[in-house]
Amino acid sequence: MALQSEPDNLRALNNLGHLLSGANRAERALEVLQHLETLDPENGVVQNLLGTSYLYIGELKKAAKCLRRSVTFMPEHSGSWLVLTELDNNISDQDVSTMQQALAIHKNSPDDISKIAAALSRVFEQRKDYSISAGYLLQANRVRRSSIQYSIDKEELVKREIAQLMGSAFLDQTKKQTFGGPTPIFVMGLPRSGTTLVEQILCSHSRVGGAGECNSVYKSLSQVSKSRGEDFPGYLVHWNDTDYAHLGQHIAKALDKISPGNAFVVDKTPSTFNYVGLIKSYWPAARIIHC
Repeated sequence: MALQSEPDNLRALNNLGHLLSGANRAERALEVLQHLETLDPENGVVQNLLGTSYLYIGELKKAAKCLRRSVTFMPEHSGSWLVLTELDNNISDQDVSTMQQALAIHKNSPDDISKIAAALSRVFEQRKDYSISAGYLLQANRVRRSSIQYSIDKEELVKREIAQLMGSAFLDQTKKQTFGGPTPIFVMGLPRSGTTLVEQILCSHSRVGGAGECNSVYKSLSQVSKSRGEDFPGYLVHWNDTDYAHLGQHIAKALDKISPGNAFVVDKTPSTFNYVGLIKSYWPAARIIHC
């Protein structure tokens, strides 16, 4: 609405560019971001988003150029450094010094520290200075690990609950339904297993749109069940046909909003494998591809 009345609204364009980039709609994001670049040519965040969009469609040289501009305007941009050091094998000593200074700037931000330390590790690995590279890699890992609260015992408990609940009886008793909007294609699996490539192949078809890692099932479950006071999958034993209908409609609307007008929309969130039984119990038309 803001862009309809004010096409050059910087804030609205920036928000739209972020949304499209996050949804892996690179070509549409490029159109928005290129327009935004003409209005705000020295914005490091915009250059980062442009670089990410070019990277997504395989334009590596253009991606590297935009990311270089990003760190020129915003020397502390950790995300740009992380990707730039992967694309550019000729990172200068001045670049290294700038990244080291950025580490101090981000002393209270574990995510930024881990990205810059990982970027520095990559640079020194390329220079075959493995001792320094390992030091930065250990720093990146240590900082990253300190920000993650993870319990394998809790994870195993949830998986056992899913297995116990979503057996053949669960699949048979749940009413199968159809919903408006696009038919979802859920691409899932472990990280780095090829989910992005599968999405790109699927989206080359004219009737298929991509929603990226939009996590539509988890987000819809959280929204629909937020007042139940139980964790997944426990609250499903209390659900009825109306609850499943509400969930399916919520997912369909979310996917159509991200990638409107397509017969099929791909959600390539790897962790959706947790919800395979739930998906097939109420939405048999949904496609599932496990990588």
